[in-house]
Amino acid sequence: MFLYEQFDTTLTRETVADLLLGVYNQDLYGAKTRKVEADKEYDDVKREIKVIRQFIHNELNLFPVHILQQITSKEAEIFNIEEQLILLREKNKLVKYTANTRLEFERLTQESIVQRSVVSELDSKIAFLKYEIDDSRYFIDTLEAKIKAVRNSMLTREFLGEFPLDYCPECLSDLKKPEVESACKLCKQPIDQSFGITQARKIEQELSFQIRESKVLMVKRNRELIELTSRMDSEKIKLKQIQTKVNASLKDVKSIRDEKIDKLYVDKGFVEGEILQLRTLLENAELYQKLIKKRDDLDQELSYLKAAIDKMQSDQEKLKASINKAVETKGLYLLNNDLERQEDFKAAKQFNIDYRNNIAFIADKDAKYSASSNFYLKTAARFALFLASLSIDKMRYPRFILCDNMEDKGIEPLRAHNFQKIIISEASKSDKNSYQLIYTTSLLPAELKGSEYIVGDYYTKQNPSLKNVG
Repeated sequence: MFLYEQFDTTLTRETVADLLLGVYNQDLYGAKTRKVEADKEYDDVKREIKVIRQFIHNELNLFPVHILQQITSKEAEIFNIEEQLILLREKNKLVKYTANTRLEFERLTQESIVQRSVVSELDSKIAFLKYEIDDSRYFIDTLEAKIKAVRNSMLTREFLGEFPLDYCPECLSDLKKPEVESACKLCKQPIDQSFGITQARKIEQELSFQIRESKVLMVKRNRELIELTSRMDSEKIKLKQIQTKVNASLKDVKSIRDEKIDKLYVDKGFVEGEILQLRTLLENAELYQKLIKKRDDLDQELSYLKAAIDKMQSDQEKLKASINKAVETKGLYLLNNDLERQEDFKAAKQFNIDYRNNIAFIADKDAKYSASSNFYLKTAARFALFLASLSIDKMRYPRFILCDNMEDKGIEPLRAHNFQKIIISEASKSDKNSYQLIYTTSLLPAELKGSEYIVGDYYTKQNPSLKNVG
């Protein structure tokens, strides 16, 4: 917090602040992240729909059922032409089975084999993609179940951590109370209450990251499946056409052609060309309808996400307001009790921290103060968070603060002495075993010299290192 990183987003900075303040909601962060992803997907899908509509002017050609009807009609025309060709061949008296006929049959057979291979390969790819998608979905469900188990584990640990153990599980004798409150009643060894929770948080974050990455991969695979399915339908129609030609060529005992037969072949070729065009339109229409469905699904998802985010943000803002009020109270106390060096500090009625932009201010973000007062204001903001965390259990702020040099920006000795007295007085109101406050100073108040708070030697050029710190 208050550390500016060039590539940090405002969402990241705000989320870090919410985490430390204790108002962070993983579900809210996940919903916001998913909404950003869904918005991008929605824009991409709308863009693709717009491109397809630019090249297809007839609205009916955007519906696969209409194009399939046209293809069926054209196939019926080809069947009728082939029937006429068979009748004409039977009427021919001179029948000649030529080498060209055999070559045409072989060519068509080879095309059929190649096309079947294409269809088979597409079918295998589609089956593999469906398996991968189902596997990813199962993997995501498993990870989400693990996150739920981790969260339940943390709740269980917190509950059992407060469960008293009064009797020895071996001999059932009364257990003596340990000298140190944080020690185990059974073995008398120190217990780190936070270690398990910290490890569980790390596992939760790692699982959340894996879920996000898996969902991105599944979106890509779903899109690839849509494209392959559309192509599969097109290639099947092409295979059917080639097979029809093969079947026709088996009956094709060519006689000496007359003009009518030649014309029928020309008509057949023209209709086959129309079917090729219709097959391309069919592929685009199927893709268009799938994109329309994807757009509608995303639109519904975005509506849900917006409603969910609004509800979670409303609940979060109520909690944040109460915590920010406590931080403001501590900040105002530090400002109001400053020496009379900055009139705005003594008269301050409000104290604000803008976590998104890493700034602290009283009422006006653009207010200008002296260098020493700016330093005092920023330091007061840091200590306001620290002091507030000592009295609010929900805050995740680590109850630890380390300040190197309390006399930056030329702050005068009396002002530095006064600030040190205030923070020590305020911190002393809390259990000293629940926090750690460390700072260095070259302007130590007289009453603190030789006190229990001093750790290490006085810093000089001849003795420049800290000692006995631990």
